[in-house]
Amino acid sequence: SHHFQEFVIEVPGTASDCLAYLDSVGIVGGFDVHRWYADRPNWLLVSFTDQTQANQIELLAEHLEVWAADQGVTA
Repeated sequence: SHHFQEFVIEVPGTASDCLAYLDSVGIVGGFDVHRWYADRPNWLLVSFTDQTQANQIELLAEHLEVWAADQGVTA
């Protein structure tokens, strides 16, 4: 059977801007929680399955770091 792992991350800008950036580099980044919770514009729901490869997670993390740096946040 398939296993899913979902969790919310808080990004330093709006989730919609983050998703637009990720889309521009060919990554499906997740779901903008703001669509359900108006007071959470910077929450992003991400999900992984048992089919997600480690290098795909690393690529997402790298691009989140790049985008966050553009928002003035450093790790």
